[in-house]
Amino acid sequence: MKRRLRAPGPAFAISLIALFVALGGTTYAATNLPKNSAGIKQFKNALTVRMGIHYPNSFAAIGDSWTASNVSADSWATGTNKTVDSQYLRILAHNPAIRAHAYNLAEAHAATGPGMSDLAFQAAGAIAKHVDYIDIALGENDVCGGTPKSVFTREFKAGLSHLTHALPNAHISVLSIENVANHWRAINASPAGHKALTSGSTLDCSLGGGATQRQLTRVATKIAAYNQVLSKICRSAARCRYDNGAVYRMRFAARDFDPYQLQELSPAGERALSATAWHTGYRFTSG
Repeated sequence: MKRRLRAPGPAFAISLIALFVALGGTTYAATNLPKNSAGIKQFKNALTVRMGIHYPNSFAAIGDSWTASNVSADSWATGTNKTVDSQYLRILAHNPAIRAHAYNLAEAHAATGPGMSDLAFQAAGAIAKHVDYIDIALGENDVCGGTPKSVFTREFKAGLSHLTHALPNAHISVLSIENVANHWRAINASPAGHKALTSGSTLDCSLGGGATQRQLTRVATKIAAYNQVLSKICRSAARCRYDNGAVYRMRFAARDFDPYQLQELSPAGERALSATAWHTGYRFTSG
């Protein structure tokens, strides 16, 4: 006996309307917005994040000492230490083609405390390798080193533009600047860290044992303002995804930092940063 077809209910009708509106909006954006406008770039970025991109065959990490790591194998970006579970290892698990094609461009510059002015130099390395995917984690040294926001803006905009034009098929993930005030709180909360700070050790932005709440708030507010620059420029660029402040909001623990170099991450901290970057980055798909 043939099954009688039931008339569609209200929920089904609403779903069809929503689908029609979504498709109509997509068509409008694709056909009516100016080709190179910020609006069409934001639309394409949102669509790419939603639909996903293929696992890359090559990867470059641009950053400072947190990206370089004291031990290369422990880098949150390109490390091979399985306990860290770096971006590279996460991609490798799905795409063997990336093996030996992950490049840590921060390693050659980490000792000098690279800031956004270094983006151009590290970007040149990514371009030379013709990579498919790039992580950018810069800015903390600019905030703490006193780089004017106008200069920071100009350098990031120029560097990102150079990357997107030289590598028209590459996708770029930009991480927010970590909140150094939270870093200080995590260190100061541990007996060993508190002792180190009160004995003369200092973190970036001159945060030592005598740091006040007012000083911590000022540092956090300044970093948030520089993160707004990263967000605005990335969102207006093609194939760029910002982490929406995820790294800035990370709540570190004392174990996440190197006990001998309090400004640097331990393997546990590198692992935490890798997890945050992965969950806020692009959605990769196989095939």
